[in-house]
Amino acid sequence: MNPRVNTVCRLLRNLAKYVAVLIAIGIILAKCGVDTTALLTGVSILSVVVGLGANSLIGDMLSGSFIILEGEMQVGEIVTIQGYRGEILEIGVRTTKLKSHNGNIKIVNNKSMGDVINMTRNPSAAIVGIPIGNTEKSEWVEEILNEELPKIGAKLPAFTRGLFLADVSSMGDKSYEVTVVAFCSEQDRIFATMRLQREIKRVLIAIAFRLR
Repeated sequence: MNPRVNTVCRLLRNLAKYVAVLIAIGIILAKCGVDTTALLTGVSILSVVVGLGANSLIGDMLSGSFIILEGEMQVGEIVTIQGYRGEILEIGVRTTKLKSHNGNIKIVNNKSMGDVINMTRNPSAAIVGIPIGNTEKSEWVEEILNEELPKIGAKLPAFTRGLFLADVSSMGDKSYEVTVVAFCSEQDRIFATMRLQREIKRVLIAIAFRLR
């Protein structure tokens, strides 16, 4: 299903739940002989609704509607909200649910989201920095890595572009750090970065043996 259609369908489903509950309450009150028309139009019921936080509820509903209409994020995308990174499971009438890569679920009120970072629509950078020793051989290490990175890229199809040696920086008199950058989808970034780190370490270990 198209992500936008899926998002709207989930929102409508949640809205239908609220409507169904309100209708059920009305039917039950009517069966009990309560005049629901007079109840709804009474000043007292309005005071109760406001007291129960109707303003907050309306704010959440409006925020959720604007999120859907403006297409800022959709179900299945990975975003960061309030510093929490996760995949959007659901954009509901009142809340949005995020699932992190370790399975934890965070529920955020739509009105209190604040700044949202959508990490899905453009490739994300996977950055690997590995400290190694022997600064006198840094030029040779750099040359070998430039030769090996295309081979590593062929093993890791998750990376759509990049995979280049970005920096070789000194960390002191006897060590330095190599930094490799590549780009992939945010969904693949964490595990692709781990595999990239492993492959680079394998190459560096091989270099270390050749230096001995």
